[in-house]
Amino acid sequence: MSELEKLEDLILSYKEEKDEKKKRILYLNLVQESLKLVKRIALGMYPLPSTISKDDLIQVGAVGVLKAIETYEVNERGSFKTYVSKFIKGKILHYLRDKANIVKTPRETLTNLSKVKEAIDDLSEGGTKSPSAQEVANYVNLPVDKVEEIMNIELIKNMVSLDQNIYSSEGTETLMDRIQSDSDTWEETYENKKVIEFALKKLPEPDKTVVFKYYMEGSSRKEISEIIHVSPTQISRILKRALNRLYNIIENEMTDKNKKTAKEAK
Repeated sequence: MSELEKLEDLILSYKEEKDEKKKRILYLNLVQESLKLVKRIALGMYPLPSTISKDDLIQVGAVGVLKAIETYEVNERGSFKTYVSKFIKGKILHYLRDKANIVKTPRETLTNLSKVKEAIDDLSEGGTKSPSAQEVANYVNLPVDKVEEIMNIELIKNMVSLDQNIYSSEGTETLMDRIQSDSDTWEETYENKKVIEFALKKLPEPDKTVVFKYYMEGSSRKEISEIIHVSPTQISRILKRALNRLYNIIENEMTDKNKKTAKEAK
């Protein structure tokens, strides 16, 4: 039985079971099976800065599992694996956002970050092909694992920036909340969902596929890299580029929408 089938079978049995003792056993089995997914998603984000513990990411992701089990409704939410993956990744990204706000990046890392970004620009072939981590490492004379960590820091900070600023005029709702909310907003707020769907459709390939696989299906960068035949490091670059494009598309869409609303109100 595949992981998808096992999760679907467990969630269905859990939701339908009336006997409290049996229901509790099913609940524990469902949590245990979902934790395998948590570990895969959490570990798939590495390498990350040494200040971020793998155990912490797994614990944070586990909270998403509990919330997903509580709110999932059979026949209304699609597959449970997709549903729980959104919650897991949502919790982890929110944790990384908060962590990035608290922990300052060391001066040495900031210096190396600048070198790595310049190297990527220098090595990129007219903006159409991103260099591998090994190529960048050779260019800046740094260990490849250090380069991967630095590139991930840049990716996280990019996501954090978008998370804090998109829709800032509307209050607390953010882009990440709308793409993979850990509340009912994603399912219940039709207009927000349509804005995101519109933006995703406007993304060119391979950006569209990478964003969909990573945020909607919970696939790791390694899994996506095997699908579109590029390195995991290049997936990080594509994600960064795609998030910037999403930001611009949604910002323009919301600006046009606000102008239209203001015009109709006159």
